[in-house]
Amino acid sequence: MSMASASNNQASSSSSSTLHPTKWDVFLSFRGKDTRYTFTDYLYHSLQRNGIKTFRDAPNIRSGEIITSALFQAIQDSKIYIVVLSQNFASSQYCLDELVEILSCRGKLDRLLIPVFYCIEPSVVKYQTGSYGEAFRKHGNYHGPDLLDKWRATLRKVGEFSGYHVRENTFQVDVINEITDRVLQEINTMPSALEVAQYLGMNSPVKDEATLSSNVTAGVHNQNNGPFKGSSFLEIYIYIIYDNIYIYRSKILGELRELLHLPLIKNLNIIIF
Repeated sequence: MSMASASNNQASSSSSSTLHPTKWDVFLSFRGKDTRYTFTDYLYHSLQRNGIKTFRDAPNIRSGEIITSALFQAIQDSKIYIVVLSQNFASSQYCLDELVEILSCRGKLDRLLIPVFYCIEPSVVKYQTGSYGEAFRKHGNYHGPDLLDKWRATLRKVGEFSGYHVRENTFQVDVINEITDRVLQEINTMPSALEVAQYLGMNSPVKDEATLSSNVTAGVHNQNNGPFKGSSFLEIYIYIIYDNIYIYRSKILGELRELLHLPLIKNLNIIIF
């Protein structure tokens, strides 16, 4: 396996500034006739086994070659896009329209796009040569130049991204493991206080991150303490130095002991926002 080179590096989604909440960790885009029952299926199950919420389409949610609203919504609601570009990808209007939407959401929502060049050279995707060139010659019989130009520009852009190159002699399990590990690293990052505030519908003018974090945590507490007989919102300070976290535990234990009338609390489950 080799990483396909790119002249246009994209930012990690861990530094995403988007305020759009996500339902899915990953949206898988692929040409069904090429990889649905092989590489894409293996990748999908690897992601699922690792607790990564992954969306992949099924034939029953398609309407011919038209993308349904459910697909558009799934694209918008996903944090990471994995696009498996294979020999017949460009022959499908459905796949091309889907890719246009993915690239649009990547820009508007600051998502991460990971291309996989499956048994095809990135240059074929970028310049629409070989099977991609033939596909566009056929598309020209049914579609106008504006749509063709949009598809070409999208493929040209995606062909510049850094991704994974799967050749015929590649051990596919190694690529799948690498992609899975990368996705896990991306999704195991905590959202910012501003993201959580937006998700909770808090329109706070507070710009200070520490104050906003406190307000957000209080908001979570207030929205979820209804079913409990007693609850306490405790403001604590956390100092993170490399891998060490120091917490003022005495304040936590003191308030909880007073609230619950307990002399000692041996086990605590603390949720940190």
